[in-house]
Amino acid sequence: MFMILAWGIWKARCAFLFQNKTCDPERTLANALVQVGSQKLILSQPTPKEHAGLTAMNLARFSASGYCCQSDGSFDHNENGGAAFVCKHDGILIGYELNPFVKATSPFHMETIALLMAIQNAVNWRIEECVFYTDSETLVKLLASDSYTQALQAVDWRSYSELMRVVLLLKSNAHYRCVFIPREDNLVAHQLANVARSGQFYYKGYTYPLFSTFESGCTSRIPR
Repeated sequence: MFMILAWGIWKARCAFLFQNKTCDPERTLANALVQVGSQKLILSQPTPKEHAGLTAMNLARFSASGYCCQSDGSFDHNENGGAAFVCKHDGILIGYELNPFVKATSPFHMETIALLMAIQNAVNWRIEECVFYTDSETLVKLLASDSYTQALQAVDWRSYSELMRVVLLLKSNAHYRCVFIPREDNLVAHQLANVARSGQFYYKGYTYPLFSTFESGCTSRIPR
């Protein structure tokens, strides 16, 4: 608790000095409590070894159908958020979406919204079997938990509505799975979510040109 609170104070201090954002002690404490709860949830349930060491080149092999979606959420302390997902079939782009949100409540809230976007679109596209990748280990652990009610006590309760919709969609689609991947293997979705948040930008597409330069680490082609 001490280390997480100190880290939260440091972030608030940097935001005040470099971004001219007002420090709110109560919000800093509330964010620290959410982080503590998230860490307890992660530590209580070890990551399955079968998904250790994933790389961007072998993500789709966990789905027999070849479909996989990568999602990510972005959040800042002004309650601005962004969510994005990218869906592929055997490495070929099927579609992607980036969506801005105002009055977001937490990073976990945005991660949940991003995953919900991906699953809803897979259902709309009538994809029967798909693996959904997210770099939110907390979210993956929660969805794998036997008791959603107990697990919810460790995360942002304001995400409840979106989280329950994710749970219902996963339960009603038996061949959907949610898997954790490291941030470095999720960079395209991560960068698209940041664009959605920082520019309050919405876009839905099915071809690469909008963000093809993300593959080389360049974001110059993203519309502002």
